[in-house]
Parts: sequence; C-alpha cells; structure tokens
Amino acid sequence: MLNCPYCNNEIELTWKLYLENAEGIHVCPECNSRSKVSMDSKLDYGIFYTKLLIISILILGPLLYGTIYLFRDLGFGIVVVTIFPILGVGYFAKYLDFLHDKSHKKLIKIS
Repeated sequence: MLNCPYCNNEIELTWKLYLENAEGIHVCPECNSRSKVSMDSKLDYGIFYTKLLIISILILGPLLYGTIYLFRDLGFGIVVVTIFPILGVGYFAKYLDFLHDKSHKKLIKIS
C-alpha cells in the first residue's frame, strides 16, 4: 500500500496501476494530486539491485542456460536463443521491482 502525501489516502498498487505509471508518477483517486514513488535512501537502491543480481544469477542462470541449449538443440536460430534469456530476466526483474514498490517505497510530493 502506498499513501498519498497530500491527503494520506491509501492507494493499492496493482499491476495495472504499476504498468500504466512506469515512470513512477501516480495520481491519487481521492484528491487527484500527482506524486512520485521514492525510496527512503540510496542505500535501499543498492540493496535492492544487489538482491536482484544475486537472485538472477543463482535462480535464473541455470534455468536460462538449460533453455538456451534446449532451443539450440531444437533447431531455433541464434536470435531466439539470445532473446529468450534476455526477456526472461527482464520479466523477472519487473516482477521483483513490482513487489519492492509495494513493500518498500513511498509516495512523495512533486514540487
């Protein structure tokens, strides 16, 4: 849950709201004020991206490695073999960012 910094209304972060406002600017449904998503400190960014990197390497690495060889053995071209792992990591990172936004970020006033 995110709280509006103007009226303190609770805003539920859904996938639709998250994807529509990819730049992090949200409009409160109650007071129609614009606010942006922010973390408390730059240390939070470092911790989040370190976790994302470790999870990607430990969990997705072996899975994507196996997928690359499966696609290669099935006769798919180099483009498919290269793009699939990149998309897989991208979607996984977006999912982790969504979960992180819901639990660790807050809305601040746009000045």
